Amino acid sequence: MKKLLGCLFAIIILVINVIPCFAASPTLSVSSNDYTVSVGDTITVSVSLSADSKLNALTFDIKFNTEEFEYVAGSASGGSLFDSEFINVVGAGVIRCDCVSNDIVSRGGTVVSLKLKSVKNGGKVSVSAVTATDENNAIVRVSGSSINLSCNHARMVWEPKTAATCTKAGTETGTCPCGYTTTRETEKKPHTYTSSTIKKPASCTETGIEVGTCTVCGASGAESKIPAKGHDYSEWVVKQPATADTVGIKERFCRNCGDTKNQTIPALIQGITPEEPSSEEESSSTETTTEFEPIDTPEPSTNDYLDEIETESTTQPNGIFNNAVGSDIAIIAVIALAVLVVLVLVLYIVLIIRQKKK
Repeated sequence: MKKLLGCLFAIIILVINVIPCFAASPTLSVSSNDYTVSVGDTITVSVSLSADSKLNALTFDIKFNTEEFEYVAGSASGGSLFDSEFINVVGAGVIRCDCVSNDIVSRGGTVVSLKLKSVKNGGKVSVSAVTATDENNAIVRVSGSSINLSCNHARMVWEPKTAATCTKAGTETGTCPCGYTTTRETEKKPHTYTSSTIKKPASCTETGIEVGTCTVCGASGAESKIPAKGHDYSEWVVKQPATADTVGIKERFCRNCGDTKNQTIPALIQGITPEEPSSEEESSSTETTTEFEPIDTPEPSTNDYLDEIETESTTQPNGIFNNAVGSDIAIIAVIALAVLVVLVLVLYIVLIIRQKKK
């Protein structure tokens, strides 16, 4: 029983001594403000220490290929973690940082930042611990890390590979200074509409339609309207002459579509033939009406009054003659009555004057 308890106690002591060996060690992490670069770009690379490291001294190296990056400047954290930090260039592509603290560093954060200039479109940057000690000056294992910065291909040089047409896209090949190559499509060329096809001819009253045709591929483009032509009428032609009793008809037609226009000709007045409208009158108006000069009728004189009555009686029906004569007699009777009244009044006035004189 004593032997069994002794073995169990030995195992417990061994486990207690072995577990710290498997505990998480402090870690140095490297990061960048941009992971894609091109020639000439300047990036900022930062190195951070993990939390609860319990270190009081740390020395680490930041390494990079001088064919890929060029060191510009470095800056420490300013005592935020360690009391003093020193940055030195110790070799080609090797930047060493020495950090010392009076107390144990228990929190994490950025230790140092470097500015690197890209000279070959990206590359690798790594950080590794050289030495690290704790509060008892015991050596502590610190893990490192690395990052790979790729080229952003911002300086691609493009060259045409296949020419574009109005029916097919072209291609072009791009080459980056880092050696990366790729191919992409180019836009189609616009159609060249230098000729057109009449889809619907224009008429006198309706618009037509024409379609553009590409001279390169023969493709049809957008439709466009053709303005209506408008009627083109001929000169007026008398279709039915006017007489003294009936109006006439004249006609003209459109030389393009055959549309016809008719217009009446006024009936003749006392044998006067109406004149046809001149070309100038027709050009100023689509529909022209012929004008006739008025006929001057002489007024009858007083001496010829009875002769006029006789003429009318021979040329007009009896009823019309009797009405005219009856009307004239009534007028003469009214005039005679008025004269008689005037004479009576004059005679009366004369008599009154004579009596007053006596």
